[in-house]
Amino acid sequence: MAAVQAFTPLADIKPFKTHWKIQVKIVHSWTQYTQFTGETVEMVLADTAGTLIHATVKKPQVSKLQRFIVSGEWRIIEHFTLTKSTGKYRATKHGFKMSMMEKTVISRTPAVSDDIYVDLANFPDILNEAGLSENILIDVLGQVVSFNEMKIHDVNNKITKRLECELRDTK
Repeated sequence: MAAVQAFTPLADIKPFKTHWKIQVKIVHSWTQYTQFTGETVEMVLADTAGTLIHATVKKPQVSKLQRFIVSGEWRIIEHFTLTKSTGKYRATKHGFKMSMMEKTVISRTPAVSDDIYVDLANFPDILNEAGLSENILIDVLGQVVSFNEMKIHDVNNKITKRLECELRDTK
């Protein structure tokens, strides 16, 4: 009888191999288009320890894997690559970013936890200029004090909307 392979925590995965087996919750997913990569499906994944990682499904794998990508659902993912996470607008502070490959397998699994898995930044760190990296996106929870009108911008010939608001620390 074959032994069952345990799941590797997201904090322990490294780029030296591609045969990892993880159990994760899809915290958030979105479709993205860039001239460099074309259309991709992006995700933020979390394990039971609360470790978050950014993952990408590139266009060749989208048709095969997209039906398994449901925000809020738990999945087992096997066989993927890891690269150093760099640049601006990083979705998580994890040192690596996952990319699905031809051999990637995503399978359903029962829910392990109902946690929402956000990495909330605290207000003193946000206000402290040396407190947070401007390259990593953050989660914030606060009371909306005021907000301005929705502004519409043309960014690379694509209409985008921007809403600025002022938040108060609820503590």
